[in-house]
Order: sequence, then structure tokens, then C-alpha cells
Amino acid sequence: MPSATVWFEQLDLASLESVSQFAARLRGRRDRLDLLINNAAVMTPPRRQETSDGFELQFGTNYLGHFALTAQLMPLLRNGASPRVVTLSSVAARDAAMDFDDLQAKRSYAPMRAYGQSKLACLMFAFELQRRSEANRWGVASIAAHPGISRTDLLHNAPGRWSAAGISRTLLWFLFQPASQGALPTLFAATSPEASAGATTVRTR
Repeated sequence: MPSATVWFEQLDLASLESVSQFAARLRGRRDRLDLLINNAAVMTPPRRQETSDGFELQFGTNYLGHFALTAQLMPLLRNGASPRVVTLSSVAARDAAMDFDDLQAKRSYAPMRAYGQSKLACLMFAFELQRRSEANRWGVASIAAHPGISRTDLLHNAPGRWSAAGISRTLLWFLFQPASQGALPTLFAATSPEASAGATTVRTR
């Protein structure tokens, strides 16, 4: 859209205060929002870290930050034109489980397990948001998307670079799809009339 007006805002999804401040600024500038893409992610830090609010970093950033952002922007979304919320999940959610006895991984932290749990929470959130939107007639479509394994810095700079898995990522880098292809499921979910609310768009590669 050549005539679009673009501006940038600071937002730290690992801080609920930052989320609230950003949402307040956006509500002050706009009275409607047509599209929200929840895409930020922290992936597998080798040691357990916490957000500024005391949540395990991956769960707090990947899920809770997006949850709070979506909730605080819901008044704008409900005023939008055919509004959509697209939430990025991951293939890591497929084998994940919610550990409600140790949700913040204080007793036992495994990087990939915590990442998978955060992405499963994102997937559950996308489905539940659609259910509530339908039940309350909000008119907001909620769609989950998974980009597949893509050649991005998130993967390239993942911890364990010199482990067997890390060396394999480096040597087999050419097997992964480029970021431009990885973006397609998100773009489809965000813009296509064929995207189904309450569904997940994926790439299988």
C-alpha cells in the first residue's frame, strides 16, 4: 500500500507494563484496528530466565505478553473492519504439554520443553479467542499460524550452536525454507478470504 502511513512504537512483550503503555498509546492514536499479528518469540535460552514480572521468559513473552496485548487492544479490534488476530504457534506445540504443577518451570527447566509449552499456550489461546468471539458476537476472527522451519536468526542463533543439533542446523541450513516462504502462512491467515477462523495455517516443510 504505497499511500499507507507507517510509524514505529516501542513494545517489550516481556514486560506487562510495556504492553499496557503501548496499548494505551495505540488507543490514543486510533479508534479501530483491523489486524493484529502476535509474532514475537523467545526460543530456548539455555538457562531459565524470567520476565520483569517474574514469569518464565518464554512463557511470559511468547504467550502472556501476547495475551495481555490482545486483551487490551480488543476494544479497537471490535471496532475494526473484518478484524483478525493471527497468533503464531509452532510445530513444537505438537508434542508439548501444559505442566500446570510447574507452569513457570521453577522446579525443572528444559529449554525446548518450556518453548513447546509456550507455543501450545499460544495455540490454545487462538482457539479459545475464536470460541469466545463467536459466543459473545465480537466479530473478531482468531487464526493460528505456523511458519515451518525457516532460515531466520531465531534458528541460526539458537543456543547449543556447537552441540550435535546446532552443528546439524549449520550444515543442513540449505534444507530449511527461506524466511519469505515461512511468512506465507501468516500472510494467508492475515489477508486471505479463504482463511478459516478458528483454524491453523501451516507449511509442512
